[in-house]
Amino acid sequence: MFSTRRFVAVLACACTVGLMAAGCANSATSAAQVGDVDISESAIFDRTSALVSQGQAEGATTLDQSSLAQVNRVQTTSAIRSRLLEVAAQDKGVDVTDEQVNAALAGGTGSDAATQLGTPDTMVEQTVRDLLVLEGLVSVQPAAGAPVTNVTTRIDGVSVPSRDAAVATRSQFMADPATVDSVIAASAAPVEPQTVSVLQDPTLAPTGVFNALPGEVILYPGTNGYYVVRILDRKVAPAVLTAADLTPQELNGKFDLGSLLLVPYAESAGVTVNPRLGVWDPLTLQVVPGGSGL
Repeated sequence: MFSTRRFVAVLACACTVGLMAAGCANSATSAAQVGDVDISESAIFDRTSALVSQGQAEGATTLDQSSLAQVNRVQTTSAIRSRLLEVAAQDKGVDVTDEQVNAALAGGTGSDAATQLGTPDTMVEQTVRDLLVLEGLVSVQPAAGAPVTNVTTRIDGVSVPSRDAAVATRSQFMADPATVDSVIAASAAPVEPQTVSVLQDPTLAPTGVFNALPGEVILYPGTNGYYVVRILDRKVAPAVLTAADLTPQELNGKFDLGSLLLVPYAESAGVTVNPRLGVWDPLTLQVVPGGSGL
């Protein structure tokens, strides 16, 4: 049975899985646009393919198409944030030297980044540079914290063993809302009613749970199947990001929270994402699943 925090832990881990899958098709079309900078689909697919190759070498589990799409979204998010970090660094006078990057790599930061952020070996150096820039941006924020927007969502649902079961369960939830409570109560793996927020649970953002509206039911792959999650309530409110929010998070959570500082730059530049890859969530700066995960 999945406890309240188990749901959070499993989905957080699902964002950094070992990969094995067929290679992605190449394309010259755009994956995303940040201001006047284009991020090509081919660049994203190359990053995913690199992770796939690493996973094959390590004997990782084969990914289905939905899970592979998840990895493409993670890589697109990373590429968009990297560009926004460049803009923010110029604005705030944050300069990261090659010597600093090399020192961090020698100290093992690259391995941590690859593990927690789903970074292919080909992008470790850039990821470390991004982390150092983000660290610099955090350091120049006011001592009282930086203004951000927090999203708080109340959810429940079930875990099921396959995507087909998830699609069928979602259809049942949508067709007969009055029976959802009883279906969840009878489930062998319920997602208990719980409240999650961007500031406390930033690694849930890739699921789209903070972008979905009350009444929506979304799907998302976990480590042992799929989640079918009902959005019960959603609140958006001004908040302050402080060092205390960052402290308890692992590296990926720290990166997700720190990236909230980039929201004004994303709004100013304008960010668009190819619908083939997902939907841009402007509050969490994540590419999330479109169409409720279907």
